[in-house]
Amino acid sequence: MILFLDDEPDITDIYCTLMKRKYGFEVDAYNSPQAALDAVEKSPERYDVMIVDYQMPEMDGLSFSQKIRENNKETKIMICTGDPACVPAKEAYEANVFSILKKPLRTDEMAEKIQAARGMQ
Repeated sequence: MILFLDDEPDITDIYCTLMKRKYGFEVDAYNSPQAALDAVEKSPERYDVMIVDYQMPEMDGLSFSQKIRENNKETKIMICTGDPACVPAKEAYEANVFSILKKPLRTDEMAEKIQAARGMQ
């Protein structure tokens, strides 16, 4: 199961629908980092891949990733951003971020990264 987190509902709706219809992925969408953290806390083994927006008003994607890593070392996390250079490499490494995806997202690239992440588990 994939967790997709972006603070813009239109983004989550579009990409989750495309990932479900085009690739058959099971995806849960969240627009709030706290709601996503609550869902992970309730079912820690539910998600094998997380796709997380870097810039969100409530919490940035790296902070979210670090919170996930406190209790979950296995889930593959991908950060999405319009400017990959703005993601601090050291913090991404420390949060064990699997990949950084450039916005606008390409569903074929996401699908390839998801499959690669799942192949590593």
